[in-house]
Amino acid sequence: MAVISIHRPSVIRRTSAYAPLHCRWAAFLIDTGLFLFIQSFTVYFMVGCPFPADGSSGLLFPKPDIFLADMGYIGKLLYVNLYFLFIHWLYNAVMESSVKQGTVGKIVLRMKVTDMNGKRINFWQASIRHFAKYLSVGTLLLGLVSAFFSSRKQTLHDLVAGTTVRLKKA
Repeated sequence: MAVISIHRPSVIRRTSAYAPLHCRWAAFLIDTGLFLFIQSFTVYFMVGCPFPADGSSGLLFPKPDIFLADMGYIGKLLYVNLYFLFIHWLYNAVMESSVKQGTVGKIVLRMKVTDMNGKRINFWQASIRHFAKYLSVGTLLLGLVSAFFSSRKQTLHDLVAGTTVRLKKA
């Protein structure tokens, strides 16, 4: 009697290397805190302080005409905010397409942005991802909910750009 042995390769199970939404949210908070800190000082030095020099800030009891009196100030604020929208896009696109593959928040929390094959994304793909974030947020955050139903934990902006956010190996 002949014995037939069948060689069956062992099953390799993959652990989820995709970053969960709460980790991504923490990275977003780090980036936003850093960006707002820098932006507040820049706005102060570029535009100045709108409040009176006598120390009455008007924060507790604001006067409705405090900003209406100086249309030049409002124009400067508009310019600075448009400037920061540009800088925010450039920051995200450059950092996510760099060798580090992520913004400061993602680097601190050991995450990286990749394409669907795990490779580094290019500048244009990072730009598409950045602008698609407005879709994720503009749909009353429904674009973020898709991460709960996606096997790769992709949000709407990840799906549009063809990217994933992965945890870096230890």
